[in-house]
Amino acid sequence: MNPLWFSRPPISRNALQLAGKRLSTGVFCRSSFLLQKSVLNRTYFGKSSLSQKRVPFDFTFPRPSCFGSLNKGRFIATDAHLETSKKFVKTDNIPSKKVAFWLLGSSALVLAIVVVGGITRLTESGLSITEWKPVSGVIPPLTSEQWDQEFELYKQSPEFQKLNSRMTVDEFKHIFFWEWFHRVLGRGIGLLIAVPSFYMLARGKSSPWLKRRLLGLTGLVALQGVIGWWMVKSGLSKQLLEDGSHPRVSHYRLATHLAAAVALYIGLVWTGHGILQRHAFLKSLKNGTFSSINNMVTSVKSMKGLRLGASSLVGLILTTLLSGALVAGLDAGMIYCTFPAMGEGRLAPPKEELFDVRYSRKDDHSDLYWRNMLDNPSLVQLQHRALAVTTFLTACGIFLYVQLKKRTLPKKISTSVSIATGALTAQAGLGILTLIHVVPVPLAVLHQAGSLVALTAALSMVQRLYPEFAFRNVRSWANPVSSSPSSTKPVTNALNQKRTFHSFPVLRHSASQKPAPGTGIKVYFVTPEGREVLIEGNEGDSILDLAHSNNIDLEGACEGSVACSTCHVVVDPEHYELLEAPEEDEEDMLDLAFGLEETSRLGCQVILRKDLDGIRVRIPSQTRNIRLERTK
Repeated sequence: MNPLWFSRPPISRNALQLAGKRLSTGVFCRSSFLLQKSVLNRTYFGKSSLSQKRVPFDFTFPRPSCFGSLNKGRFIATDAHLETSKKFVKTDNIPSKKVAFWLLGSSALVLAIVVVGGITRLTESGLSITEWKPVSGVIPPLTSEQWDQEFELYKQSPEFQKLNSRMTVDEFKHIFFWEWFHRVLGRGIGLLIAVPSFYMLARGKSSPWLKRRLLGLTGLVALQGVIGWWMVKSGLSKQLLEDGSHPRVSHYRLATHLAAAVALYIGLVWTGHGILQRHAFLKSLKNGTFSSINNMVTSVKSMKGLRLGASSLVGLILTTLLSGALVAGLDAGMIYCTFPAMGEGRLAPPKEELFDVRYSRKDDHSDLYWRNMLDNPSLVQLQHRALAVTTFLTACGIFLYVQLKKRTLPKKISTSVSIATGALTAQAGLGILTLIHVVPVPLAVLHQAGSLVALTAALSMVQRLYPEFAFRNVRSWANPVSSSPSSTKPVTNALNQKRTFHSFPVLRHSASQKPAPGTGIKVYFVTPEGREVLIEGNEGDSILDLAHSNNIDLEGACEGSVACSTCHVVVDPEHYELLEAPEEDEEDMLDLAFGLEETSRLGCQVILRKDLDGIRVRIPSQTRNIRLERTK
């Protein structure tokens, strides 16, 4: 007897119980995991006794309760399902991927303006424009008279009078360009962020989750402009004309300016990457892999040590970055241009130099230590070195830990850790080269840009290790849309109607004919017990098909729909190189597989070709069907 398959519409529990009572005898309920993507891809309504047309099975979001068997007999579905299927996902709450790309593109421009700001400071161009003109300042001087006027304003600044008194107009044009370009680029970024944000907020085009982010990012953009001019004013103060003063912007304000830019950068990257992460989760939910994602999130949440280490790494990167701003503001990179020693045979200067009483501003010297930590170039450089080394060693420790646990970690997490460690290694090398070459502009700019690249890699790593925030959003978006009273009536009528069942055959893995002995493509299966089995297959067969048709114990619970990892196999390296690169769906499922190795693939995605003759695949000793929540 062929069991029955019943797929319920999104209705209340009472209505479902009423419908269940009307089913014929012998139909039994099974858990909702059975309605997977494999069924949706293979299932069609056949012709009924009323001669209905062949209609595709339309299920917007798989959340069924199932009766009957997936692997035997025939499937049935009710006409009520066609009348009651409704969208489960509140799409108005989901930020578009275009928003993510806009935010990530804006973050790239913020990185660019940080680089331009570094060039501006290294070329001592930051004080060349002595007035703040938010609108008219976009247009630079165009005539000789305008250039003379701008140059006369610069001549009144402390920097010109004490450092650049012999500068010509042509030399002034060079430093003017970098400061002008820095300001214009800042205005452009502000418009690029503010205008779309205000548009989405005014039109209600953003979810509450995104609305708060947009308001915060727009506020940071406005604040950054204010901080920038506040910083420049510190270098135009008349007090800098006094003897013993050095005309330059306050290193405190310079660090604040950089900190605001980094905060804006983090907000853009985190929000943009977060939207893409939410879309990836949403895609998995629509494909019916809710349990898989839920188990992945639970598994990652249990990695407390790794999560703490990654968060600490981000904190160290930020602290080192801001310490670098103090180094730049005090020109501390111009002294002790050796590494690792600071001086002849010493890892650190003498204590008297590190805690110099000249930097204390109180008679009782109660501010001696913290003043030297912020104002003494020797101690500031030593702090930056110590922080950089600590950050690098922390990244190496996390990398080694992940390598030891690689088989039990999702592949994307181990990859993100490798990228972050590589970026920090390159950043450490750039820092050493910048120091021993006495801060040349190209190396110093690369070093500054490298800090944000390393920060980006670390943020991506942390975001993958804290997926519960994105998952919580997606789970709330995926809640069923509550039906209005008017929409409830058709559901009840549909359930009271006489059901017409439509049947259709099952597609089986063993449908293809076996090749004649000696003519097929040879595949060597290595069982978990170490036994090697030779099987011949046809070109176009998958490893999963071949295993099922020859009684090889390879589960494949989703029937080749890339919705589980139970057909996970390990391919020999020689033939692995001949396979096509795995798609994103396969990568996602492999992340959930036990015993993951470098040459792991899903058996349903390995398709036999003539050049794969002699391929050897090993079946892991343990698999887990996350949908069934059991270990095999």
